[in-house]
Amino acid sequence: MHSAPAGSGAINRPFPDLEAEYDRLPGARSLRNCWSTIATSSQISDTLCCSMAQTIQVAIAVPLLDGMGVIVVTILNHALTLFVVINFIRHERRVRHAGAAFWSDVAIAGIVILLALIAHFIDIALWAALFRFRGEFLNYGTALYYSAINYTTLGSDVVMTAKSRLLGPLEATDAMLMFGVSTAMVFTIIQRLVQIRYPDLRD
Repeated sequence: MHSAPAGSGAINRPFPDLEAEYDRLPGARSLRNCWSTIATSSQISDTLCCSMAQTIQVAIAVPLLDGMGVIVVTILNHALTLFVVINFIRHERRVRHAGAAFWSDVAIAGIVILLALIAHFIDIALWAALFRFRGEFLNYGTALYYSAINYTTLGSDVVMTAKSRLLGPLEATDAMLMFGVSTAMVFTIIQRLVQIRYPDLRD
């Protein structure tokens, strides 16, 4: 193995002979230059993309107001769903269906879960309508799909224009809160059904 003299300032290469032999091969230098050009182009592309991302001005005030309007409607939607569920459970208890048998309790819990799902579907449709209203998508079906992706926080390769980009995080935040409300509602109903059916489990 060759090594540069101490203090010479040269860079030590582990296999200089192999590198020299490689450079003597036909087309080796052209291939090395090609890879160097590709690496340089990639660096330039990354720099341009970073620069463009930093110069995009994302609108805040208007999409924030529009998003808050939809959030208020989704809150009312889930409040109405909760009202319906409470009265449904009260009715089932008055007619002595709640806690009467295993399958009747399964049916009650299933109906509650179905009502919660319908409420979430309405939320998704409302956000899709806002995206369509702001001209982000050419048809409602695409807007609905994008809204569902945002609402379930799956993420998407589709990016809205700068004037509406803030709506994506707003919808995801709204969805997490509404999923929390639905989860609490379903858990409370199931807990109540268990307590009715098994008195020894009551507090």
